[in-house]
Amino acid sequence: MHNQYEYVGQHLVMSSARELILEFFSGKSGVPKRDMIKKVETAHIERGGTPHTKKIHPVSDALDNLKNKGLADNPNTGFWDIKGQPGYKPDRKAVRRHRSQRRIKSQPGYKPDPVDRREYPTSDKIRKGSVYFYYFPTAKENAELKGENKWAFKIGCTEGNPQRRIDEQRTGMSEEPIKEAVIYTESPRHLEQIIHDSLKKQNMHIQDAPGTEWFLLSPDMVKKIKEAFEVFEKSLDFQSSTQ
Repeated sequence: MHNQYEYVGQHLVMSSARELILEFFSGKSGVPKRDMIKKVETAHIERGGTPHTKKIHPVSDALDNLKNKGLADNPNTGFWDIKGQPGYKPDRKAVRRHRSQRRIKSQPGYKPDPVDRREYPTSDKIRKGSVYFYYFPTAKENAELKGENKWAFKIGCTEGNPQRRIDEQRTGMSEEPIKEAVIYTESPRHLEQIIHDSLKKQNMHIQDAPGTEWFLLSPDMVKKIKEAFEVFEKSLDFQSSTQ
């Protein structure tokens, strides 16, 4: 046990996470957030602390706090520069190493994966909107650390580009949301309400979440929801079935 540790017997919170981040990562750049979470949690427990109990990981709150104070920056999603001292200059070579995936998308001949190609339907019967499912990486990481396979998913709808709508909701968040699935439909608001009501009846709605559209789901459950409604809608497409 770390005899001088201030947070012995206490849950990991934003203040203790912030101190550990500065202790282990000051002056480092391009540090994966996942590595910081593991290091901070391990050190806190080894020194006599107890696991965190918050839905939003304390490391996420600590990084936002440090960024607001000018002590940290995340020039690339998921990777952080921890300044921690006046005059700090990040190693931009380390940061650039983690940008290769984004650069590839801008190169001639790049073809997105099948999920990206479904950004808009390709059939002649163009849908007017969609219902989308997304989550934040930290929520998944927290669940996996606890041995759980469910975490918070946002279920929303739009009559425009679903990815653009998801990006619009990222305002103020340090993480990039992960789009899990999109259901294209001519009645996005109606379909969204049906899904919400069905999940609420099964006690999957997260009532204390910031907003009313968060549900405790797994990727397999999202997949089943998407498949169920696509099969149902296809079964009602009498025009194509009579051709």
